[in-house]
Amino acid sequence: IPADMVVNAMLAAMVAHANQPNNDDDMIIYHVGSSASNPLRIHNLHNYISKYFNAKPLVNNKDGKPIKVGKLKLMSNMASFRIYMFICYMLPLLVSYFKSKSMLVTY
Repeated sequence: IPADMVVNAMLAAMVAHANQPNNDDDMIIYHVGSSASNPLRIHNLHNYISKYFNAKPLVNNKDGKPIKVGKLKLMSNMASFRIYMFICYMLPLLVSYFKSKSMLVTY
Protein backbone atom coordinates (compact mmCIF):
# COMPACT_ATOMS: atom_id res chain seq x y z
CA ILE A 1 0.00 0.00 0.00
CA PRO A 2 1.48 3.37 -0.92
CA ALA A 3 2.27 5.45 2.16
CA ASP A 4 0.35 8.50 0.91
CA MET A 5 -2.86 6.44 0.78
CA VAL A 6 -2.42 5.36 4.38
CA VAL A 7 -1.59 8.86 5.60
CA ASN A 8 -4.54 10.36 3.70
CA ALA A 9 -6.89 7.74 5.14
CA MET A 10 -5.58 8.40 8.67
CA LEU A 11 -6.07 12.16 8.27
CA ALA A 12 -9.57 11.70 6.88
CA ALA A 13 -10.50 9.39 9.79
CA MET A 14 -9.09 11.85 12.33
CA VAL A 15 -11.12 14.71 10.86
CA ALA A 16 -14.27 12.60 10.63
CA HIS A 17 -14.07 11.62 14.31
CA ALA A 18 -12.36 14.69 15.79
CA ASN A 19 -15.25 15.90 17.95
CA GLN A 20 -16.68 12.52 18.91
CA PRO A 21 -16.19 11.09 22.39
CA ASN A 22 -13.84 8.13 22.74
CA ASN A 23 -15.80 4.99 23.59
CA ASP A 24 -14.11 1.57 23.43
CA ASP A 25 -17.46 -0.15 22.80
CA ASP A 26 -17.96 1.84 19.57
CA MET A 27 -14.53 1.22 18.07
CA ILE A 28 -14.37 2.01 14.35
CA ILE A 29 -11.82 0.18 12.22
CA TYR A 30 -10.70 1.44 8.82
CA HIS A 31 -9.13 -0.69 6.12
CA VAL A 32 -7.04 0.80 3.31
CA GLY A 33 -5.94 -1.30 0.38
CA SER A 34 -4.68 -1.10 -3.15
CA SER A 35 -4.31 -3.56 -5.95
CA ALA A 36 -2.64 -3.79 -9.33
CA SER A 37 -5.26 -6.28 -10.51
CA ASN A 38 -8.15 -3.79 -10.55
CA PRO A 39 -6.70 -0.27 -10.52
CA LEU A 40 -8.74 2.90 -10.78
CA ARG A 41 -7.87 4.47 -14.13
CA ILE A 42 -7.82 8.24 -14.54
CA HIS A 43 -10.56 8.23 -17.20
CA ASN A 44 -12.79 6.21 -14.87
CA LEU A 45 -12.14 8.69 -12.08
CA HIS A 46 -13.04 11.50 -14.49
CA ASN A 47 -16.35 9.80 -15.30
CA TYR A 48 -17.14 9.12 -11.62
CA ILE A 49 -16.47 12.75 -10.66
CA SER A 50 -18.61 14.08 -13.50
CA LYS A 51 -21.50 11.75 -12.71
CA TYR A 52 -21.35 12.54 -8.99
CA PHE A 53 -21.35 16.32 -9.33
CA ASN A 54 -24.05 16.26 -12.00
CA ALA A 55 -26.25 14.06 -9.78
CA LYS A 56 -25.47 16.00 -6.57
CA PRO A 57 -24.43 19.52 -7.57
CA LEU A 58 -23.01 21.96 -5.06
CA VAL A 59 -25.36 24.83 -4.22
CA ASN A 60 -24.34 28.46 -4.42
CA ASN A 61 -24.74 30.08 -0.99
CA LYS A 62 -25.73 33.45 -2.49
CA ASP A 63 -28.67 32.49 -4.67
CA GLY A 64 -29.29 28.82 -3.84
CA LYS A 65 -28.80 27.70 -7.44
CA PRO A 66 -26.76 24.61 -8.28
CA ILE A 67 -23.20 25.19 -9.48
CA LYS A 68 -22.65 23.65 -12.91
CA VAL A 69 -19.48 21.61 -13.24
CA GLY A 70 -17.71 21.84 -16.57
CA LYS A 71 -15.86 19.05 -18.30
CA LEU A 72 -12.46 18.30 -16.78
CA LYS A 73 -9.42 18.78 -18.94
CA LEU A 74 -7.10 15.81 -18.64
CA MET A 75 -3.54 16.21 -19.87
CA SER A 76 -1.59 13.20 -21.09
CA ASN A 77 1.76 14.53 -19.87
CA MET A 78 3.42 17.43 -18.06
CA ALA A 79 4.49 19.12 -21.29
CA SER A 80 0.89 19.46 -22.50
CA PHE A 81 -0.14 20.67 -19.03
CA ARG A 82 2.55 23.36 -19.07
CA ILE A 83 1.54 24.49 -22.57
CA TYR A 84 -2.11 24.67 -21.52
CA MET A 85 -1.26 26.65 -18.37
CA PHE A 86 0.95 29.05 -20.34
CA ILE A 87 -1.66 29.74 -23.02
CA CYS A 88 -4.64 30.03 -20.66
CA TYR A 89 -3.05 31.80 -17.69
CA MET A 90 0.51 33.02 -18.18
CA LEU A 91 0.02 34.61 -21.59
CA PRO A 92 -2.96 36.77 -20.50
CA LEU A 93 -1.00 37.81 -17.38
CA LEU A 94 2.04 38.76 -19.46
CA VAL A 95 -0.10 40.76 -21.89
CA SER A 96 -1.76 42.56 -18.99
CA TYR A 97 1.61 43.23 -17.37
CA PHE A 98 3.13 44.73 -20.51
CA LYS A 99 -0.01 46.80 -21.17
CA SER A 100 0.18 48.28 -17.70
CA LYS A 101 3.92 48.98 -18.14
CA SER A 102 3.29 50.77 -21.44
CA MET A 103 0.53 52.89 -19.89
CA LEU A 104 2.88 54.01 -17.12
CA VAL A 105 5.48 55.12 -19.66
CA THR A 106 3.02 57.23 -21.67
CA TYR A 107 1.79 59.24 -18.68
